[in-house]
Amino acid sequence: MAFRAARLLVLAIASVCAAQVTASCRAEAESPAPASLTRAASDDEFEIYRHRSEDLLRKTEDSLKSELRSLDLSEWSSEPPEGGKRFEWENHAVDWFAGSEARTLADNLLSYQLPCGGWSKNIDFARHARRPGERPYRSWGPVGTFDNQATWKHLRFIARVHRATGQARYQGAFLRGLRYVFDAQYPTGGWPQVYPLIGGYHDQITLNDGALPGIVGLLCDVAFARPGLEFVPEEERSRAQQALDRALDCVLKCQIVVEGERTAWCQQYDAATFEPTAARSYEVVALASQESAWLLGALMDLPEPTPETIRAVRSGMKWLEARAIEGLRWQWTDDGPMAVPDPQAPPIWARFYRIGDNRPVFCDRSGNVYDDVNLVPKERRRFYAWYVSFQFADVLAKYPSWEDAHPENPAGGGERH
Repeated sequence: MAFRAARLLVLAIASVCAAQVTASCRAEAESPAPASLTRAASDDEFEIYRHRSEDLLRKTEDSLKSELRSLDLSEWSSEPPEGGKRFEWENHAVDWFAGSEARTLADNLLSYQLPCGGWSKNIDFARHARRPGERPYRSWGPVGTFDNQATWKHLRFIARVHRATGQARYQGAFLRGLRYVFDAQYPTGGWPQVYPLIGGYHDQITLNDGALPGIVGLLCDVAFARPGLEFVPEEERSRAQQALDRALDCVLKCQIVVEGERTAWCQQYDAATFEPTAARSYEVVALASQESAWLLGALMDLPEPTPETIRAVRSGMKWLEARAIEGLRWQWTDDGPMAVPDPQAPPIWARFYRIGDNRPVFCDRSGNVYDDVNLVPKERRRFYAWYVSFQFADVLAKYPSWEDAHPENPAGGGERH
């Protein structure tokens, strides 16, 4: 098919995006799972989870207060350096991770690890190690987060440096962070954006910015002791497998079904019912192409996918391929970024599509929904990725061989997901 030939032409397009449809659009879609499965955990399990979250927050706050007292301070004397929205390190050669630059960066990273085991976001760890009296977090208080690829990606980097150096401090930090991931998982299998819980949309099961896909990929690599993670003890690998199984059950229940067909995923979901939910005012309920692509990539990395997972990937990729937009370029103009007709433009995707009719949707800070991104006020066009493309290159490149290796109706199925 013509689109498959264009897959590898996907280019990085500067963008800014978010939009969703109102919750009523969800009613147009069928439930992603039978009614008996829409609440997969008891009230008691959620109550235990909430109490554990509250206890961890108290312990984290007490630990940081104790640190201030030890420095004879009543409040933090400085803030951490801002930056590092995306913690990039993957393109370095293997030898680099054993060198002084990588070790310094890893040590800086360890110095900002919170008592709960996770990390805050948007801290430039390359600037310096945390200094006495410096606050160890930037956003949302003394809680870890998976937003902007925080925590799970930090753990991957620490594992790479440990593999290259064999130094015990990196192993210890990794295992503390891994246990944080285990503790943050909801009884229903997903993860909040922030843990311990702080309320609001942060408490929803979060796929936004690759949170759930990133965690699924990390747990898969730990559970199967993939290269660089062989140091994880058997007990923790077993916990990773159990957490992965629960996560994959959650993923399958969250895939939106429309007229009997599985489609894609939304950015966030209610932790108890798996109903898609809104987040910020300009993030209404809608199918999210970027998050779906990342999640599909993580599912394709599973070594023994079940027939259910295979069907989820095949249907998700069918939806994703059909949503590609050709003949349109997202580019900077005198009036900010605009969608401009261009027959030579490589395929791009709207970040959000309406559930039911798959029309691209865009939004402003007041929650008004637009069919045309060029009608969105300039401020929201500048600072949100309304069209995306570079996120799709890997998943589109790996799908043909994965598709060939995983027939739609396999004679058998692996015991694991």
